[in-house]
Amino acid sequence: MTTLLHIDASAQTLSRSLSRQLSAQFIDEWTKRRTMDRVLRRDVAEAPVPPITTPWIAAVFTPADQRTPAMRETLALSDKLIDELAVADVIVMGVPMYN
Repeated sequence: MTTLLHIDASAQTLSRSLSRQLSAQFIDEWTKRRTMDRVLRRDVAEAPVPPITTPWIAAVFTPADQRTPAMRETLALSDKLIDELAVADVIVMGVPMYN
């Protein structure tokens, strides 16, 4: 089984975004042919990744066994995103180009 990570970044909805339409079409065609494969979806327009902050940097550079609960919470999303990348065999990115 292959795991695909589908990342969409367009601020537009599916009906107004060519990048969303193209990446969705790729995923649809892939999954028609490979029905057992798993698709993880991440929409960074819908749920933006927050910027790196001083508390995030402090948490990253603190050994895991010395992190406070607040530090672990600060790193929770980052850890989840890294896990998604780590399990992905294929990454499909719908990235718009605004001119």
